[in-house]
Amino acid sequence: MITELKSIYHSKYFESVFTLTSFNMSKQYRYSFLGWVWTLLMPTVQIAVYTFIFGSLLKVPHKAQALYILTGLLPWTFLSNSLMSASNALLARGDALKRCMIPKTTFAASDVLRNLHVFLISFGTLYLVSLVFFVDFSFSIFLFPLALIPLLIATFSMAVMLSFLAPYFRDINEFINVGLMVGFYATPILYQIGDMPEKYHIIFNLNPIYIILRPIFDVVYSQGLPSIESYGNALGLSMLISFLSYIVYKRLRKNVVYYL
Repeated sequence: MITELKSIYHSKYFESVFTLTSFNMSKQYRYSFLGWVWTLLMPTVQIAVYTFIFGSLLKVPHKAQALYILTGLLPWTFLSNSLMSASNALLARGDALKRCMIPKTTFAASDVLRNLHVFLISFGTLYLVSLVFFVDFSFSIFLFPLALIPLLIATFSMAVMLSFLAPYFRDINEFINVGLMVGFYATPILYQIGDMPEKYHIIFNLNPIYIILRPIFDVVYSQGLPSIESYGNALGLSMLISFLSYIVYKRLRKNVVYYL
């Protein structure tokens, strides 16, 4: 496992990932009139709609609700988009993998990096807008990269795992769609745990996605330091996902090319 990690941290591996990511991003917006503006437009519209609807229905102040939805919706979008694209990472490049020698995890890593780029641009822009209309500046925002680490580890690990499972189980995309739909409404993203009956709080607190997103909520929404418990739980869970992903990768990587 240590040998595999060393190969990932090799400079040529990063160079391959960045080159592939740059190519895919330029290709994606090549013939688009608005180009990268779409990366800001979609989450902005989503947050505006959800803030209006849920802020009115749940009687939550619009300013607090807007910041809360911003904090949860953009990381969720990054996670879901990364998993959906990574699940097709090897299947879509089967011909290339059969013709050349390249680390197979490069494609999943590239998909995650591309979605991370979109996420950071969207989050940074919308957070600056929220400083004007919704919240006061807090120095806790500088801890945002630290709070993001568990999400990055978990997302990359799940992306690699799904990319190697997909060639063996072609229905996995449908399962991911169903799982993400259920997970979206089962995770306190559009609503807060306090809005739910108290007897259900333990269920939401045990939600794996919420555990990983909790440090981000602590830093951005609560504007404070992530607690040792919440950060430890998020980091521990992300490392567990990483270990499970490595087991799947180790078992399936040798013969995966025959299923592409």
